[in-house]
Order: sequence, then C-alpha cells, then structure tokens
Amino acid sequence: MTGRSITSLDTTVVVFARKPQVGKVKTRLAKTVGADFATQIYSTLLLRTIAQVSKIRHIRKVLMPSSRRHTRWFRRRYSRLGWLVRPQMAGGLGQRMEKAMMSELALDRCVILIGSDVIRHQFRDIEIARGLLSSGIDVVLGPALDGGYWLVAMRSEFFSIFRGIKWSQSDVLEMTVERLEKENCRFRVLAPRQDVDRAQDLLRSGWRGYN
Repeated sequence: MTGRSITSLDTTVVVFARKPQVGKVKTRLAKTVGADFATQIYSTLLLRTIAQVSKIRHIRKVLMPSSRRHTRWFRRRYSRLGWLVRPQMAGGLGQRMEKAMMSELALDRCVILIGSDVIRHQFRDIEIARGLLSSGIDVVLGPALDGGYWLVAMRSEFFSIFRGIKWSQSDVLEMTVERLEKENCRFRVLAPRQDVDRAQDLLRSGWRGYN
C-alpha cells in the first residue's frame, strides 16, 4: 500500500452476505425462534445493511455472497443499484476475510469489510472508520457485543489477524487486538454493536423489525 491519504474514491466497502434461504441462515437462532422467523430476521438485516451502505456516496460497493451459486441472485437485485457482486473465496471465515481484503487492497484502496447481521449499525460507523484510515490509522475494528467484530477496515496488510482464530468464540476481538498490539499496528476500536445469533440477542436489542 502507498502512504497517500485516503479519499472516498479510494474506499471499497465489502459486505459478506448470504441468500436468505429457510434453514440456511441464522441456524443457531432458528433453534429457538424457528427457521422461517430466523430467515425473516436475516433478510431484514441484510436489506438494512445494503440500504445503510448505499447512503455513502463515491465509494466502491461490493457484495460477496457466501456461495458462488447465489452470485446471479444477488446480481439481479443489486447490480443496477451500483453494487459489484462476486462470491467469497473458499475456506473458513478467516481465510475468506483475508482473501477478500487481499484482493481489494491489491487495487490500492482502503477496504472496509462488514457483516450483514448487525442491528442498528449506521452508515456513520463506516464513515468514522474511513476517516480514521484517512488520518493514518492502519486497522479499525467494529466490535460486536458477543466478543467478536462486525467491521474490519484496513489500509495496510495486517492479515495475521485472520489466521489461527477460533471464530464464534467470545474472545475473538480480544485475540485480534493482542495480535495488532504485538505488530505495533496503529488501530482503533469503534463503539460496540449488537449482532444476532441467538434469541437473547433479539431480546437484548429490543428487536422491532426494520428500524
């Protein structure tokens, strides 16, 4: 990466997404609320995420479905809205995140990668992350209340944070921060947001659907 400052035109926002299929999304949540309702919740969160990112002007927007088979489904719906669509690469979550970051940073842009199952995150969170990168910060993390993170933004290649991590554990953010500290990385952590994996997450968030 070059040392030049980041502008909006240098920014790519990548959204990891799944096609809302009953029995294929939010399977942990489905065990308590049912597969149909879990799918409805995920579909709502996905639409909200896309709407929030779409509010940000002059960025490159990339939707990355979890399966190559669903690329056409996403392209039919979102290509005309200015989204690029291409599938995530093969591998575990860490490998897929690293490959997505690597492919976009190769274009000499800063990259902001987010999930699609967070309640009430705002486009301002992404704007804050972009501003921090512009100020010289190398990595920005958006923590989730379960101990993981829903956003990771980079302008430098600190890919070690995606390796050797036990995902879906409560210490993912803690381990990631330790890695960044050991590498003397300039990083910042945003305010935490609530993601949705269990019924307790819905209760904690005061879920009211699309709001």
